[in-house]
Amino acid sequence: MKAKIIIVLLLVFVVFACQSRRLVKQPELGKATEFHKEQNKIMPYFFGTYNTRGQDHNRVSLQNSVGGGLGLFIRSKMSDQWLGHKSFYYYIDFEASPEYWGQPSSGNIIGNKQWVFSTYPGFYMRTYFPIKLKMFMGVGINVRMGAINYDRWGPYIHWGVELFGISASTIFIAHPGQANIETEHRVGYMYYPLNF
Repeated sequence: MKAKIIIVLLLVFVVFACQSRRLVKQPELGKATEFHKEQNKIMPYFFGTYNTRGQDHNRVSLQNSVGGGLGLFIRSKMSDQWLGHKSFYYYIDFEASPEYWGQPSSGNIIGNKQWVFSTYPGFYMRTYFPIKLKMFMGVGINVRMGAINYDRWGPYIHWGVELFGISASTIFIAHPGQANIETEHRVGYMYYPLNF
């Protein structure tokens, strides 16, 4: 019973935090965009991932994996000159994906399976392109938890596009002291009011 009450309260909090706000800057031409209105304090981000972990096959044979997670964009106030154009966010998320590893056998990588839990704290900027297409980009640190056979941390760059909340993006993760760069592709949904 307590779990149901907590879930309901959490959903109510998210809905109220993501409501549309008042107009803070009147555009000179055309209609007001999302960026002309008072921004949401938080913006949940639901996503699925496809990770190319294990490009350095000389060290250990790994297989690409599919996972998913939940992130939060936490808005930080910017000066008035940016109103209507860009938004700055702190970002944090939690991602889970299976990792398959082992030695090639008959052309296939068959081995053990273990779960990798990751978080991507960072700083993000969102802006818009023409025709309601938005762009977001960010930098931060990828940290992994659990018994994994690949690097546990590394700086990352994240770039993506978004249309009506549906997003597609790619993350490039570097690992200090190594030549390999890991990539992760995401498809997700950013929950915020759709302002037309």
